[in-house]
Amino acid sequence: MVQLPEHLLWPAAKITPSPKPGQSTSGFGGTPDLPVGFSWPEHAGAPLSLLFRLDLADLKGVSHYLPLPEAGALLFFYDAINHPWGLEPCDVGSAKVVFLPAGASFVAHSTPVGAPDFPRVAARIEPMVSAPDPWSPWLDDLTLSADERYELADELAPYANHDTQIGGHPTVLQSPMELDCELLSRGYAHGPGIYQSSAAAEATPHARDWRMLLQIGSDDAIGMDWGLSGILYFWAKVDAIKELDFSEVVAIVQCT
Repeated sequence: MVQLPEHLLWPAAKITPSPKPGQSTSGFGGTPDLPVGFSWPEHAGAPLSLLFRLDLADLKGVSHYLPLPEAGALLFFYDAINHPWGLEPCDVGSAKVVFLPAGASFVAHSTPVGAPDFPRVAARIEPMVSAPDPWSPWLDDLTLSADERYELADELAPYANHDTQIGGHPTVLQSPMELDCELLSRGYAHGPGIYQSSAAAEATPHARDWRMLLQIGSDDAIGMDWGLSGILYFWAKVDAIKELDFSEVVAIVQCT
């Protein structure tokens, strides 16, 4: 029986809606206070919607396998009007991640006209363990056969998480996204034959440079639906995360 090496089980932070705000300032939607002079993110001339605010202090004591600071906040924005799948180069920029340093001066903001406004829902954060998809590039070093990967799928099924999650391995609904992210960053679209192309061969060694920052599952409790129980994923390169450089974030939607 094929078994997954323990070092490929990554810690992550599971995020679920909470009816009580508690002490956490992390949460879905809403219109948070923002720094003076904040420029609301746009794509193709239209404002994006705020989906989630993560107060990094709320991750204290919760491992998540991301090189993030202990203070400050991350804001996750997305084009909630057009709902791009994220698999075309023109989709890059339809999602933005903004880092807010701790101690900045904040003032009240409202969502710009034209951007869907999601209701504020508090978040509960707890530790979890994530596992890679059987076809993840993180398993390539194991030189598994196709049959062995299918066998491994049963072992990994209990690790699936269809809720919101920070860091760790994503719950993949269709196919692994790391190579797609690298191809998109090079200007290549997802399509027939792309994985057999020379572009894919050149991109493959860099697929594992990408890390999932956030996945948001479809959930009536937060008013978000990505289609057919879909999940929206935010990705960035690990070195860029270390530098808090979110200028090349990739967002991809998958559904069942």
